[in-house]
Amino acid sequence: GEIEEFIAIRYDVTKEVELKMALEKKEHELELLNKTLEERVKLQTRKLYELNKHLEERIREEVRKNEEKQKMLFMQSRLASLGQIMANIAHQWRQPLTELALSLFNLKKAAQKHDTHQIDTAYNDAKALIQNMSQTIEDFINFFKPDKPKTRFALAESLDEALQILEKTLEKEYIEVHRDIDETLQVEGVTNELSQVLINLLQNAKDAFKQRNVRERRIDIRIYRDGNEAVVEIGDNAGGIEPEVIERIFEPYFTTKHAAQGTGLGLFMSKMIVEKSFDGSVNVENRDGGARFSIRLPLES
Repeated sequence: GEIEEFIAIRYDVTKEVELKMALEKKEHELELLNKTLEERVKLQTRKLYELNKHLEERIREEVRKNEEKQKMLFMQSRLASLGQIMANIAHQWRQPLTELALSLFNLKKAAQKHDTHQIDTAYNDAKALIQNMSQTIEDFINFFKPDKPKTRFALAESLDEALQILEKTLEKEYIEVHRDIDETLQVEGVTNELSQVLINLLQNAKDAFKQRNVRERRIDIRIYRDGNEAVVEIGDNAGGIEPEVIERIFEPYFTTKHAAQGTGLGLFMSKMIVEKSFDGSVNVENRDGGARFSIRLPLES
């Protein structure tokens, strides 16, 4: 039972210790790297957040500036339209004023002759002319009345309003107007705003006739239904629009007219009204020897 001998086995663990230490070092390095990466990710995330916040603020600022710019352009265009319509009213008044002067002259002559019948006739003529001119002022005031509520109205009604304002101007320029109208079509909005769009398009056609010295002048107006949309087409025979012009025709301040004849805002404002007030669209194409503007407005389903 006694131990007779010992057998000693020597095992070098240096490599294992070194490997363990190396692993621990790598683990420590990985922990540090991971911690550093987390901090860098947090830092970059914070930077991205700040950058995104800054970009959002810049976008909001640019949108605000753009909205203000569009409002300013819209107001400038409204003022330009105001001047045009006042000029049209001046045309409308010129002939009635001449007739009124004649009625007053006849009234004076009748009074001198004590002709009661002629006095009544001259008086009634003068009264009718004054009432007509007064109605012109009323129409003008109503047309530019701000903040009118949206209502359902017939497109034909809006067209009649535009043609009434331009009647004397179109007659003076020997322009024939042909209508093919669906009287039943109605849309939601402010009738004056659409009338202003139609006035701008009709004025555009009138100016094209004058610029090109067209002899036989014709404007064709159609109002019809196309699916769930009402379509208003205004076409002329003034020769059409050049390709380089038609691409930019709705841009603000773009005009081919002399500076004294136009601001380049009428068609821009028309597009704005159709898109923003009526949720519609407007485009132009060359067709049948002239330009044809098409306005598409949604109908209630």
